Amino acid sequence: MDLSAINKHLAPEMSRRREALAAAVCMLEPAIAAGVVRNRDYVQAKEIINRAVEEAAASFLDTGPHHLGRGRSDWWGYVYAAEAFIHGAHEIPVALRRAREHGINAYAAFIETALLPLHALLHAAKPMVKKKGEAGHPPERKTAEQIAREAAQMTCQCCGRRFLANLGTMAHHGYTRPGDGWQTASCDGAKKLPFEVSRAVLGAIITRLKDWEADAAFVRGEIEAERIPVTVTYRDDTAPSEHKARKSVNVTRETFDAVNAEHSLGLVDFDKLKAGDLHYRDRKIAGVRDEIAAQQARYDGWKQTHQWSAASEKWQAITDG
Repeated sequence: MDLSAINKHLAPEMSRRREALAAAVCMLEPAIAAGVVRNRDYVQAKEIINRAVEEAAASFLDTGPHHLGRGRSDWWGYVYAAEAFIHGAHEIPVALRRAREHGINAYAAFIETALLPLHALLHAAKPMVKKKGEAGHPPERKTAEQIAREAAQMTCQCCGRRFLANLGTMAHHGYTRPGDGWQTASCDGAKKLPFEVSRAVLGAIITRLKDWEADAAFVRGEIEAERIPVTVTYRDDTAPSEHKARKSVNVTRETFDAVNAEHSLGLVDFDKLKAGDLHYRDRKIAGVRDEIAAQQARYDGWKQTHQWSAASEKWQAITDG
């Protein structure tokens, strides 16, 4: 696949992004030809492609004209009105259709030439994906060292993944925190007892998640009732630095026109802005509620299965009787 059209819209300092994109394509193409795609390869390639197409689409819009006197190019305003932004490969066909319908021809041509082939690649790979252990999945050979290491692993109370706990507590590891959506430097279950031994950390996590959900639902209600403003984050194109600073500004129905003009936000109307904000919050709240349900099920079904042996300085399974 020729990636030149998208690569020129990936920042020069992001050479690793271009290399990762090329590697992802090179990984998927022969797998599709063979008729079997490893699930982990598909997930990794999808993540890389999603990031690349979002960055490239945003970069392309920055190259548009500025006849309307906005901080961003005229194309940003047109695409906002058409709801044709791209935040992942799955949005490419819809964005292309909307760009064509609204006459944003240059953007449509870019999507069709540079981004649509990547969507087609993922679309072709998806029905061929085989999960580990599923019939047809290519066998994986493990070394004796890998087998021994996996046998010594135990389950984290927080994230549910398996890591070494041969010193009595879970090895240090990170975690993508529900509700926040970013990778933390340290999972709450790191350096704590494994799930096979205790559920105390899990209980505290469930309480925090419930508190977050309640706070988020309250703020969402306040925004819907317009008792608190909608916060808009935008890039300050007047900043002198190479990497433009991101700023935030509060917007109410009464201040919408003034703030929109002052900061050249290119927003269409307050109702659309508010609806988008509420939709984003609804998705985050729904995600955390799903996480609470999953963690609560783990908590309710817990049973201690291991105990520490002082003699051998190892975790040992608890045998019945």
